[in-house]
Order: sequence, then structure tokens, then C-alpha cells
Amino acid sequence: MKKILIFSQGEKLGDGIIKIPFIYDLKKEIPNSLVYWVANGTTVYKNILNSFVREKIDFIYEDLSIGIHSIYKSNKLLKELSKNEYDLIIDTQKTFIKSFYLKKFKTKIFLSNCANGFFSNIKNYKKLDNDKKRYYLDNIYNLLELYLFKKIKERSNIEYPDHILTKISKLFDPKKKYFGIAPGAGEKEKIWPIEKYIAIIKKFQKIGYTPCFFLGPDDEWAKKEIQMNFDEIFEPEKYFKEIPNVHCIMACTKFLSFAISNDSGVSHILSTGDCSLFKLFNNKIPSKFTKNYNDIHYIEPTLKNDIRSIEVNEVYNFINKKLE
Repeated sequence: MKKILIFSQGEKLGDGIIKIPFIYDLKKEIPNSLVYWVANGTTVYKNILNSFVREKIDFIYEDLSIGIHSIYKSNKLLKELSKNEYDLIIDTQKTFIKSFYLKKFKTKIFLSNCANGFFSNIKNYKKLDNDKKRYYLDNIYNLLELYLFKKIKERSNIEYPDHILTKISKLFDPKKKYFGIAPGAGEKEKIWPIEKYIAIIKKFQKIGYTPCFFLGPDDEWAKKEIQMNFDEIFEPEKYFKEIPNVHCIMACTKFLSFAISNDSGVSHILSTGDCSLFKLFNNKIPSKFTKNYNDIHYIEPTLKNDIRSIEVNEVYNFINKKLE
């Protein structure tokens, strides 16, 4: 039984969802293993996303709290974990001092993105192609691939609890084609104008698609505008009080042809790989924050990094072309 320790800075909701396929593939590629997931801070794998990973991760630890002010002998969790001897440690973060502390652990193979692989046992690090603009999950996958000495050509999709899928499936008519709409964002400069969302919804309705809305508590402004333009607003989250919103949105992607969103927390929840997602960006580097796969696409503004300059027809034509 191999002991594998994965160290991360911690996972908020978006990060946690994004890393789930990596967790599945880790256990798939090294099935006879005990996986220790160690977060330097907190991780959603302990709570809201635990049902998605609990059969893949054997031990989850939070608050390792190593850093520039750490004193090795006084850190009880660090001392406890360092008693084990591991077959593989994958350090997913890049801070020198944290990698330095982890390197004290007994392990046969240590792999890290920090300092261009300075701490790694396997030294043909050029294979990692570690580019600052690359989608950061690719860099984590590359560490696993370096250990396996092969590329993982097809990455796993998220597995949903059966009871959630059963309930969600009852909301969707199998004779209809659905698409998701998530028009909100935590930062105003990331929001594509609601009138443009309304226009593109109407365009897709004309060719037979039914909109499915994902509106958070801070999106009342958008909801009012949408209600003025459409007779019915289909919001799956409103039907199930017993299912967490995050789980509901994630499961809904199994029944959507595609979804459109801003660069927001909801866009991460929609990034399950079960439907095509079209993300609208303002001025960030999309390649770093968006999966580089066939199911995830991004649209950037051409005018002064202003998301408002993205035209409706531009998005509509782009989506139709990809769906073909």
C-alpha cells in the first residue's frame, strides 16, 4: 500500500471543484494507495465537497500552517505527519519556505513546482513545461504524469451522489435542450451587461433552447431585468432546499447543452466538464483560470479590456460554431 501526500495551499470552492478530476485520476492511476490531502489553510474537501472526494482521499488535514514564521518543533500536525514515510509527495504550491519544510518528510519521491523543480527528485523537469500563463491544474497534473512517466490523455469527470442526480433529473424534460445562464459576478467590472444576456437568451430561444438560470442572493438586480423580459424563470436551485446550491448547480450541468457566465464563482461551479461552458472575461489571463479543454471556452474583449465591448452576435456565433 503506497502512501501519497498531496500538499496544497488550501481550497476554496472554485479551487476545490477544479481539482476534483485530479483527485480521481490520482486514485485511478495509483489504486493501491493511501492518499493524505494536507492543506496549509482550510479546504472545502472537509465540508461542502466532501461527498465528492471521500472515497478517493483517505485522510484530510487542515491548517498545517507552515510558512516564514513557522517553528518546526512546535508544529504538532507537521511533526505528526513527518513521522510517516511516504512513497510520493506532490507539492502543488510554489512558495519556497513551505516546500523547504515539506522536504524534511521521509519520502521516496518528492515533486514540486517550486523554484522550477529545485526540490524534486526527478530532475528532467523540462517535461513539465511550467508556464506562468498555463492553466494551473495542468501544472499539478504534470507532476503526477512525471511520476507515472506517461501523459493522462483523458481526465476524469466529476462523479455525483446518486440521490442528487435522481432528484435533479426530474426537473429536466428529456425532449428539450437546455442552456445555463449565470449573469452575476462578485466584481462589477466582470459583469457582461444584462441587456446583452437578455438578447442572447432570446436568440437561443428562437432556435429551440430553454434557459436555465443560476442567480445568487446578490443577483436580484439581474433577476428583475430578466423577469421583465421572460414569462418564466427556471431556477433549479429553488426546488430543493435539502440539496446545497453548489451540489445542485454542479449536477445540473449533466443536463445542459452549454452554459454562459462571467468570470465568477458560479463559473467555477459550472466547470464540471459535463456541459460546454462559455466564460466572458474582462482583463484577466483566461488561459490561467480556464480549463484548456474542448468543453471550456473563453471570450475576451477586443476593446481596452472592457467586457462591455463584447458583442452579442460575437458570442452567439462563437457558441454556435463550437457546438457544431
